[in-house]
Amino acid sequence: MKIEEGRKERMKPQMKGICIKAYTIKSNKPNSALRKIIDISINNKIIKAFIPGYLSKKTIIKNTIVLIIKKKLKDCTGVKYRIIKIY
Repeated sequence: MKIEEGRKERMKPQMKGICIKAYTIKSNKPNSALRKIIDISINNKIIKAFIPGYLSKKTIIKNTIVLIIKKKLKDCTGVKYRIIKIY
């Protein structure tokens, strides 16, 4: 039985990927902040992930390995993942 591509992704609680680029974006209207975002490569897909405050002091450069979970950032469009560990 073939499992759909979207269902496979939902079944994984945590995923490991490689950082491609780190940058900041502005949040949407009622909030005003610069959110730290990185682009991650997982299975030849590029995903945007948010760096929470307790991990933002660590240096993230190209080819850094990170562990992410699927948790949406509500005030930034297109950001659906959150970093939980930096290797």
